[in-house]
Amino acid sequence: MNPINPQPSNKPASSPGQTFHNVDMEETAFRNVNLRHSSFARTNLRQARFSGVSMAGTAMEQSSLRDTTFTGCSFQNAEIDDCDLAGMRINGVLVTELLRSYKVKPYQAYILS
Repeated sequence: MNPINPQPSNKPASSPGQTFHNVDMEETAFRNVNLRHSSFARTNLRQARFSGVSMAGTAMEQSSLRDTTFTGCSFQNAEIDDCDLAGMRINGVLVTELLRSYKVKPYQAYILS
């Protein structure tokens, strides 16, 4: 194998229960990887791409999703609590405006329009 330009390996690998610190894996590709029950702290996933990924039951705390796009994703039973929603859009509509409209009583909405 050429160490400068290694060919991808199709051999199964297993390394459960490991801890990695200060690792640079920039531009690494993961395919068919099981990271269930893993934790990530102070991890840079900037400009990472996720496709066909299951994050069911995942918790994200103190994380930045700034300038992130979700397309064709399921948010079924997802919860967003105590987050900065400035500029966030769902299908082109500002979430802050949706929430503002939701909190206004119907007779107040008529007065605001």
